[in-house]
Amino acid sequence: MKNNPYSIKWNLMYNMNPNSKNHPLTVADMEFEMADEIKNALKNYIDQYAMVYSEPLPTYSEAVVNWFKKRHQVEFDKDTLVQTTGVVSALYTAIEILSEVGDGILIQTPVYSQFMHVIETTQRRIVDSPLVYKDNAYTIDFSDLDQKLATAKVMILCQPHNPVGRMYSKEELQKIYELTSKHGVKVVSDEIHADFTITKPFVSFRAVDKEAIICTAASKSFNLAALQTANIFIPKQYTRDKFKERNNKLGIHGPSILGLIATEAAYLHGASWLDDKLEIIKHNYQILVDTLFDASLKVLPLEGTYLAWIYHGKDEATFMETLKNHDLYVSPGSSYRDSRFFRVNLAAPTNVIINFSNNLLDVVKEFK
Repeated sequence: MKNNPYSIKWNLMYNMNPNSKNHPLTVADMEFEMADEIKNALKNYIDQYAMVYSEPLPTYSEAVVNWFKKRHQVEFDKDTLVQTTGVVSALYTAIEILSEVGDGILIQTPVYSQFMHVIETTQRRIVDSPLVYKDNAYTIDFSDLDQKLATAKVMILCQPHNPVGRMYSKEELQKIYELTSKHGVKVVSDEIHADFTITKPFVSFRAVDKEAIICTAASKSFNLAALQTANIFIPKQYTRDKFKERNNKLGIHGPSILGLIATEAAYLHGASWLDDKLEIIKHNYQILVDTLFDASLKVLPLEGTYLAWIYHGKDEATFMETLKNHDLYVSPGSSYRDSRFFRVNLAAPTNVIINFSNNLLDVVKEFK
C-alpha cells in the first residue's frame, strides 16, 4: 500500500518532505489491502453493468441493519435509513436543519477537527464542554456538560471518541441523554468508528435515545473513504424529510453505485477481514505501549478507534519539527484543540508501527 499517488495522507507527507522514506500515520485511513470480497463485488458489477444513475436495492438497507444487529446488538429501523455521501456532509445537513445561524453546538474537545469546521462554516457557535484529562485517562465532566447544554441547541457526540479513544459506556450515554433531554438539545452521534472495539464493546447512542440522528458508514471499517458512502439513521419522519430536502436543494444526492456495491459486500461478507485487521491493530497498539513504557510519553488507553492518543507535554511546534527531522509524521494535537498530545494511526502493517515506535524513542531522547 506504499506511496499511493492519489492519497491525501501520503501527499501531505511528501509536501513536508519530498525525500521521505517512511509511512505517514496521520489521516485516518488504513494501509491494508481491500478485502477480496469487496474487490470481487466491484469487479462483478463493472464487468456486467454500466455506470448509470443508481439507487440501492432493498437488500442494501437489510445488510446495513443486520450488520449492526449481529455485530453490536444495535436495533436500527431500515425505514429510517438515508444514504448520503459521507458522515461529515451529513453533519453539515443535520446542523443546518436542527439549528439556526448563531445557535450553540456543543462538542467535547479534544475532538475531530471537522466538528469545529462544520460549526464555524454554518455560522453556528461552538459550545465546548472539554473532556477531563487526569491520571492518563479522559472522563466527562457532567456538571460542566449540564451547564454548557443550557446554551446549546445541538450536541455532536463522537462514539467512540476520535481522537482520545474512549468508548463510552451505556451508563455514560444515559447521563448524556438525561442532560440533553433536560435542556431540549438534539443529539447527532458520529459512530463511524463503531466497529473498532479494542477493549470495550460498542454501545450506540440509539440504546438510550430513540430520536437521535446516528451517523454510520462502512468507509472507516473497510477502508472505503474514496467511495463516499454513509448511512444515516433519522427516526423522525419530519427531520428525515428536512434532511433530504436540504440535500436536494444543494444537489447532494445519494452515493455512487460503486459505494453501494462495496458497502453491501462489506457488511455481508467482510466480517472475517475486519476481525483480522482488528487483531493487527490491537497488536500494533500493544507494541507502541511496550516500546514507550519507560519513555516520557504517555500512551492513553485505547478502548475504540484505531487512533492512539499520546501525551508529550512539550512545545508543539518544536516537537513536531523534531518528529519531521526524524522522518516521522503524525497528527498534531492542536488540530483537535489540545497541543499537549499527538495522534497516531495504528491501521498499518506491524513492521511500520515497530519502526515508528523505535524511532519515536530517539525523538524522546532529544528532549531529555
